[in-house]
Amino acid sequence: MATVITPQRQWLTASGYAFILLMPSLLVAGMLTDLPYLAVGVAFLVLPLMRILLGSYRDTDSTVWNEGVATALHRLPIAYACMLLGCLVLVAAWLSINPRLAISGAIGIGLSLWITLLFGLCPAHELVHRRDRRTRLLGAVLSGALGYPVLAMEHPIHHARAGNAELAEWPRFDESVWRFSWRRLKQVAGDMLTTLLLPWRTASLSSAQVQVLGALATMAIVAGMFYVLGGETGLLVYLIAAAGCALSMQIITYIQHWALADAEWVGKAPQGLAWEDNCRFQAWITLHISFHQNHHQSPSTPFYRLGMDANSPRLPAGYIVMMLICLVPTLWRRVMLPALTEWKAGSAGIPPAPRRLACFGLYQVPQRGDQTSAEA
Repeated sequence: MATVITPQRQWLTASGYAFILLMPSLLVAGMLTDLPYLAVGVAFLVLPLMRILLGSYRDTDSTVWNEGVATALHRLPIAYACMLLGCLVLVAAWLSINPRLAISGAIGIGLSLWITLLFGLCPAHELVHRRDRRTRLLGAVLSGALGYPVLAMEHPIHHARAGNAELAEWPRFDESVWRFSWRRLKQVAGDMLTTLLLPWRTASLSSAQVQVLGALATMAIVAGMFYVLGGETGLLVYLIAAAGCALSMQIITYIQHWALADAEWVGKAPQGLAWEDNCRFQAWITLHISFHQNHHQSPSTPFYRLGMDANSPRLPAGYIVMMLICLVPTLWRRVMLPALTEWKAGSAGIPPAPRRLACFGLYQVPQRGDQTSAEA
């Protein structure tokens, strides 16, 4: 149910979305204070604890925004794109004045750059879903700077193939994150080549071709800037961070859709089933990507108008925690099978737990018979 609140309270509520600027700010602060691990350290050690401080999103938090606040929120991803591009210039310049950076420093700035690029895909994702062609192109350019230039091409295909495990849009139930990520990266690369090599039947490029070419050109320019300013070290730091960003994108897709592509769901649930999470801070910093099933049902709806789907399966913890867990397949299944069993039994997901870091205790590990039924 949507809530109507005063304009002053609306501005206060909307201010939470400014946290999308946190990672670029921490990246720059880490360079200025000689703390290259600052951004990645905050991401993994502090952000998962924000559920304790800020609580969980509730259905009543859906807001009918007034025009001024809605306009500001609509422009926020564009402002982020400008900030991120400036931040990358600062990183390259910092590397240029630290040509003999120690290995530990290079690793630290590389990890902080990686986590910044990964979080940056959230505003880029929002922009590529906009109806305005120029805004979608900006999203493609931003994704290129972030090191994932196929986003504007890959993501509409991802929605069109919702639930398709054969083409690596959804992971298979028995598939590890490593196998899925490899399959999906190959599929995305093939889709990109198909898009670029389509017969040009007219004198002009298609919108998808323009976006991919623009993103690839942007990535090449940013990589060149890192090489010119930061030398071989700068180029290596950027390319490794970009590769990590591309891999992490597939890991997030795995977390969002694991075990939801089975044939048993066809005709029994809305297209585009996805795991959701109710952490309020995570909703802010990802621009509601964590409300992923609702997003699949209405892809063009702006982030600030999306809520949680009442019947979606719920993750036991936020993305940062689940990213670490899924790297160990045995641990992932031990954590996720009870959640899957609970959802299949008809629960709408984890009951509200506004002050918990992670809600593993709400699920019991299924016995062998229960696990077999979950796999059926």
